[in-house]
Amino acid sequence: MFNLKKSFFIDLDDTITPTGYRYSQVVCEFCYYLYEQLDRNAPFVYDLVLLQQETDLKLIKKYGFFKTRFPHSFVLTYREVCKRAGLSPKKEVEKKVKEIGKKVYDMSYYKKNFIEGVEETLEFLVSKQDSLTLLTMGDKEIQLGKVRALGLEKYFQNNLLVVPEKIQATYKKLLKEQENTPYMIGDSFRSDIVPSVKSGWNAIYIPMPGGTWSYDKKFKQELTKEEWDRVIKLRNFKEIKEKYDIL
Repeated sequence: MFNLKKSFFIDLDDTITPTGYRYSQVVCEFCYYLYEQLDRNAPFVYDLVLLQQETDLKLIKKYGFFKTRFPHSFVLTYREVCKRAGLSPKKEVEKKVKEIGKKVYDMSYYKKNFIEGVEETLEFLVSKQDSLTLLTMGDKEIQLGKVRALGLEKYFQNNLLVVPEKIQATYKKLLKEQENTPYMIGDSFRSDIVPSVKSGWNAIYIPMPGGTWSYDKKFKQELTKEEWDRVIKLRNFKEIKEKYDIL
């Protein structure tokens, strides 16, 4: 018999909790600290932020989303700034910028820190007895730490998937296990929308109001008109509840 229940796979970072905002706060703290340490030897703030982003993206491309990547990008950025200014990096400064970078992994920030409308919408989907799976990429220890801090187990039970990357192979494999065409819900055009839709899924695209991070901005692939027909673009997460009957 055909299963009338809907199947939703939901992203974590910047879909359920404002992760990008926290990363931005920490980058600002890093820049401020370097300005204190380097004074007029520090580059223009735009160039400093751009250098850190480029350094971080290179690490992602080479090694993936490993746990110490982001703090290490601060150390490498500091070393490059010193090199350009003709200075010798100081061990105590390297230690401090690494500590600043680790603040993105402080789980006290994520504790019950939901994006507006997420909790009530998850409660609604649970009441509908639909299939809910959290699908997030990154370091497993870090991502599951966020899950515990947010208390997401009550919504997703044991349906918690942490994958190294979200590509078509990921979605095609999961599709084989579904009775109905699932929906991928997320903010990332690169990781949540394009690969899922191109793998035969439906998608609900909820972009962050302030824009996406550099990892997504460098992604150029587009969808065909036919593929866009399987994408619903919403302004916020709670609109899922309002649009539920047409899904």
